[in-house]
Amino acid sequence: MSFRTKEKSSLLARFASFTAFSLFTLVLTTSAFSLWFDRTYSADLRATLDHKPPILTVLSADGHVLAKRGARSGDISLDELPQSLIDAVISTEDRRFFSHYGIDPRGFLRAVWNNISKGRLRQGGSTITQQLVKNVFLTRKRTITRKFRELVISFWLEAHYSKRQILQYYFNRVYFGSGGRHGIESAAQYFFNTSAKNLDLPQSAMLAGLLKAPSYYSPRKNLARSRARTAIVLDNMLANGSLTLEQAQQAYDKPAKLKKPVRLEQPIIGTEYAVDWIMEQLQRHIGRADRDLVVTTTLDYNWQIKSQLMVKSFIDQHKQAKNIDQAAAVLMDAKGGIKLMIGGASYRQSQFNRVTKAHRQPGSAFKPIVFLAALEKGRTADSIVNDENIKIEGWRPRNYARFHRGPVTMRKALASSINAVAARLADEVGLPRVIRTAQRLGIHTPLKQRPSLALGSSEVTVLEMTGAYVPFMNGGYEALPHIIEQVSAPNGDVLYTHPKARTNRIIKRRYVYGMNDMLGAVMRTGTGKHAALEHQATAGKTGTTTDYRDAWFIGYSAYYTAGIWTGNDDNSPTNKASGGNLPALLWKQIMQMALANKKPRHLPGLRPRRQLVADNIIVQRIPPLTDIIVHRTITNTKSHKY
Repeated sequence: MSFRTKEKSSLLARFASFTAFSLFTLVLTTSAFSLWFDRTYSADLRATLDHKPPILTVLSADGHVLAKRGARSGDISLDELPQSLIDAVISTEDRRFFSHYGIDPRGFLRAVWNNISKGRLRQGGSTITQQLVKNVFLTRKRTITRKFRELVISFWLEAHYSKRQILQYYFNRVYFGSGGRHGIESAAQYFFNTSAKNLDLPQSAMLAGLLKAPSYYSPRKNLARSRARTAIVLDNMLANGSLTLEQAQQAYDKPAKLKKPVRLEQPIIGTEYAVDWIMEQLQRHIGRADRDLVVTTTLDYNWQIKSQLMVKSFIDQHKQAKNIDQAAAVLMDAKGGIKLMIGGASYRQSQFNRVTKAHRQPGSAFKPIVFLAALEKGRTADSIVNDENIKIEGWRPRNYARFHRGPVTMRKALASSINAVAARLADEVGLPRVIRTAQRLGIHTPLKQRPSLALGSSEVTVLEMTGAYVPFMNGGYEALPHIIEQVSAPNGDVLYTHPKARTNRIIKRRYVYGMNDMLGAVMRTGTGKHAALEHQATAGKTGTTTDYRDAWFIGYSAYYTAGIWTGNDDNSPTNKASGGNLPALLWKQIMQMALANKKPRHLPGLRPRRQLVADNIIVQRIPPLTDIIVHRTITNTKSHKY
């Protein structure tokens, strides 16, 4: 034997030994890990797998049921399910389900390649087993560690349960969207008002199509999109040999039709936007719900229902004349408790909550923050400011009236919403101070430090802009907007309670008085006259942005603060819908409803019979009526101190 032959044989022998040792080590390590994992986590995993999804009951402040989320209808045996449903899911979600061991190598490698090429986790190549693991055991966060846990638990499931058992768990735990609906029986009842046992082929294909993206493909949100997805499921079944061409064609020709569910498990019409936000806040307060819960909210049941109808009717009434398609409304008490929240004209048409998620320019509704900063730096409501041309860093603000008034009081400037004065005051106190004031009042969206900020050029949400006005009506105290009052278990255990109202004073009393004086003048003689109420003292501010794209009115009585926004979702111009008309009128309707049984009450600092000087008129307050304006010219008036 030659030297080369001996060397080659030696290398092969060493390679074989190394390979055998590596395989032995891998098997030993895997076996040890599997044994440790099984002994450590098996009991917990089994308990979690057998735990049923919790039901979350949402109550109004006065005890009315607003919604039930996570509704379930009980587990169902795989033997009771129609074969068409099983075939539809397997053909679409995991064709090789009965042949793999928890992961599909082909799908897994394809997903790995796509993730590497995209530079981030975008695909999971998930099998039915992996989907079950994600639904039951893991959070939605995408990380390498989470993916590893998913694979380990998937292997564990495959080792301890049969394929049919895994499939049965899957059907009873999988998420179908539509308000937290888990399990095939709950989904069948909700969409078709029938048991999953009775699903026909078109219905089975539609439900199987939901699994990829339950919210996006929901037939209750977009029936055409759901049916297009159903056609893909039928194509998959045809390709997989689960259907004949004739069966597929019949299902194409006679698609599934939705039926109204008998039981009320969805939010009551009018509460949907609020309930969606409640679910988001619930997870922030207590994390993932692992048992049935009762969520008590701050919402007023009747106001919530009535105000949704008001908003829908209001938009329908003005849609064509004003070229406007949306409105949003929120009303809070003195502690920041949300009594009603309307995120849009129609939840059925759009589930986007324009109170909490839409960021729009507030326009002049932002000016009170500038004026508060000016008060806190030494100005008063009677301080004189020049309304004249001004240039700040190359920017020239223009007044809505297209002319300048010369020297005016701050009260007059805010009541008439004079842009040049607001810009001058913001420049005087400094934009950093204006931003800090906004943040102190509860505006947490980053504000752009540019001169036009004084006129509301930086986008904010309706929720935070409305919340910023609450300290004006409650005497200057911090009020965090909130909608959840308490979370408890059915047995009475309290898991969360909203903190008691804070006594943190964030605006000094004299400045609160000054703001109420000036914002009250907006309602009496200024841009907010259309919102004024006959038997309650009120204050507020209008806001209108360029080309009438956004119109706002935010105002308050001594009882409640409400914010209204109107506009178009695509940010297109309206037909001169300004803050002083549409939002002011809608605000007045909602406030009249909320204050229907309330006794007249003055705003903080503006007491009955006290005379306030407003430019060249005296405003005399006579209880129990609101402001009676006495037109009398005055001279040599001393400035009031606030």
